[in-house]
Amino acid sequence: NKLRECGELLMFQLGFDSEAFGLVFTSDYKTKVLAGEEGKGTRTTVEKFLEKVLPSCTDLSFSKDKMLKVFLFTDSEITQLVKSGVLTVREAGSWWLSIPNSGKFTKYFIQGRKAVLGMVRKSKYGEVLQADLEERRTTSQVKFPMRYHVHDIVGAELVESIPTTSGTLLRFVDS
Repeated sequence: NKLRECGELLMFQLGFDSEAFGLVFTSDYKTKVLAGEEGKGTRTTVEKFLEKVLPSCTDLSFSKDKMLKVFLFTDSEITQLVKSGVLTVREAGSWWLSIPNSGKFTKYFIQGRKAVLGMVRKSKYGEVLQADLEERRTTSQVKFPMRYHVHDIVGAELVESIPTTSGTLLRFVDS
């Protein structure tokens, strides 16, 4: 929270789950956004957003009122920010802070999570040793390494992690 409050870290709502959030360093975010805006007509608006909004950004979303009155953006500038991927529509008159072109990552992340959870669920008794799971071959849908998805499902508490003499056992959690 200290890093967020002093503006070094930005927090994002990941679109697939209301309780899933992503964190990125502000400096990395600015670099990525500006690199994507190279030679585009929306660059000035995006730079204005990065200079005015990001330093004071502790919120995950922005209302139309705040964008117009506090940060002094016009409707057309807000539209440009949405088109450039810096903002994504939350609901009418409200936007989430967004990472441009992150849709592909989110898609692969969800596919991988589902595939790995399916492997655990379909194993005998809904349990599998973590080492055995990490050695398994994945389908072509899974773009990230198996270890990445195993850490994800353990961290998201979608599986129970049980230490045994044979290694860590992962048990599917019915929700």
